[in-house]
Amino acid sequence: MLPNPDYARRPPFEEALRQVSDADRAAAWTAFAEAFEDARRSWAVAPKPDLAATRPGAIGAKLAEFQQNGFAVFRIDPRRKAEIVRLAEPALDMVRESMASATGKVKFADGAAWLDPKDNRALYALVAEALEDCGALPVANIYSRATLAFDLYAQINTAERTTGKWGPIDKDGLPREKSAYWHVDSNIYPPAKMLIYLNEVGRKQGPFRYIAGSHLAMDEREALIRKTNDKLRFQPIQFMALPEEFRLHALFGDHLDRDSDAVRSLLAKERAVFSEDGDVSLFDNHGVHRGGFVRDGVREILQVLLEPVRASKPKEHAPKAEAVEA
Repeated sequence: MLPNPDYARRPPFEEALRQVSDADRAAAWTAFAEAFEDARRSWAVAPKPDLAATRPGAIGAKLAEFQQNGFAVFRIDPRRKAEIVRLAEPALDMVRESMASATGKVKFADGAAWLDPKDNRALYALVAEALEDCGALPVANIYSRATLAFDLYAQINTAERTTGKWGPIDKDGLPREKSAYWHVDSNIYPPAKMLIYLNEVGRKQGPFRYIAGSHLAMDEREALIRKTNDKLRFQPIQFMALPEEFRLHALFGDHLDRDSDAVRSLLAKERAVFSEDGDVSLFDNHGVHRGGFVRDGVREILQVLLEPVRASKPKEHAPKAEAVEA
């Protein structure tokens, strides 16, 4: 089981608990039970991660690494990587414009944009070739027991936006609350996602971070409760209206006690991925991860949201899968 905050003693949940009424409890439970049942049905039919498959050679080594740790890093051919960066530049410009015009509270949507495959055919084709050749896509396919396609999102993190949301970042690349933004994703399937660094990312540029082995920490019930609450986007009163055993959330790190043994244990297992390690991070997004704590400069990435190939009409609009910060 993953650590769980004592929400009843953390603002704003402590105050919300005092305001919960019987009507709130009934409404929250009705909404939760329906969403949980939907998630349970999806989980029941989804293929489970292949933790036992083996392959020879470099693919086999990366597969074994992924199965054990929940993430693996791959290197794209430098010339192909340079062309990916060039083709992604118009999308990054759109994100920069969105960020420049944004006002008020820092929102993820201002720093990311979906890339329509119809308008970015060359980029999608090149990314597909790169992910196939470096081994990231074959490993993801084996692990997910499916042939996977993907959607691309361009994302930019900056020091200014980081400070506005998380406060100052220390020399280790973390905010004051060392467990900030630890989360698992809300999707059920596939259990894999990728990030591609477009610029050089070191400790100061908010590298992707993953807690090794955490993809094996949750059982089915815990995973479904956390993912259901993440999908529902309950306000504190609604969340605290649930029975205590169902107050589990996918985004849990912000409310942990920074001095707890649980936080120290997870920090000891957390691994940061820098550009010198590779261009592509493939990870099981049922595991705990975070990223984007930029202290200096920027982090520019492509999020690669994977999905099983289906015999259906091409997408005519943005996908339902929701990109999240990573």
